[in-house]
Amino acid sequence: MVKMNESGSNYTLESAPGIPGAIQTSFILLYTFVIIIAIGGNGIVCYLVYAYKRMRTIPNYFIVNLAISDIIMAIFCIPFTFIANLMLNYWPFGDLMCPIVSYLQIVSVFLSAHTLTAMSLDRYIVIVHPFRGRITTRNTMFVILAIWVLALIVPVPTLFKARVQYYSNTSGQCLEIWDGDITGRYVYSLSIMILHYFGPLLVLLFCYIAIGYNIWMKNIHGDEENNRKLQLASAKQKLKRYARASTKYTDFVLRARRLSDKLLSQGYVCDRLTSSLRKFYGRYWELVIHYDVPLSRMVDDILS
Repeated sequence: MVKMNESGSNYTLESAPGIPGAIQTSFILLYTFVIIIAIGGNGIVCYLVYAYKRMRTIPNYFIVNLAISDIIMAIFCIPFTFIANLMLNYWPFGDLMCPIVSYLQIVSVFLSAHTLTAMSLDRYIVIVHPFRGRITTRNTMFVILAIWVLALIVPVPTLFKARVQYYSNTSGQCLEIWDGDITGRYVYSLSIMILHYFGPLLVLLFCYIAIGYNIWMKNIHGDEENNRKLQLASAKQKLKRYARASTKYTDFVLRARRLSDKLLSQGYVCDRLTSSLRKFYGRYWELVIHYDVPLSRMVDDILS
């Protein structure tokens, strides 16, 4: 426990009431594992994009920026929050680290939120407006730079307002102390909430709802187009089958014509056969008589 003297400038540490030893050990192992995975995994991502040129794509640049923000969070958010809030219930890291840690925590959250927002906007442009073109690598770098500038500027008040607050007979806590400036604290807190949460949330909702709707509509139109193609293919197959069936009759007529010509050349009369064929084929008789080619070949040429 942190205990103060009358002047409020010196304090000593005593044993702090906390979580039982077994549970503390479990938490320590769990948080250590999370920190190692966060730093190691995100570090590998950054290295791969840096080492391999083919990995340097626009989405991967955003992913690297997100990985850097996660590394900052793993270093300056998870361990300090875990030790101060869960294990000791007081701030043991001194007056200097209090504003630095508080500031970097806000920076990391800002980087993560707005990098995800930029990624959603990039996906929105690619999917919903594909003919407008993607943002270039140069524009991507400009967006990332703008995110960093805003992330470093917006939480500057925390650097000046965060400090360790000591209470009589209690431990110290790392807090933002506004010294009675309620309006300033309210405006700053509201701005942080809008910039860190509500603003990115609205953009993410808009982008992904628009993306989902666009994909859904494309699937509907795609199904209609597939059905139309299937119907056309079915009709084409039916026409081909009909044409092939008709070829048998056409070949029969052509053979009959040749036979008739042969018989006539030998002095035989085939008027009855010719009359029967004319009645059977009707208006198609002239086509058969004048074009001595297989109908199946004509149909295949037309349909191909």
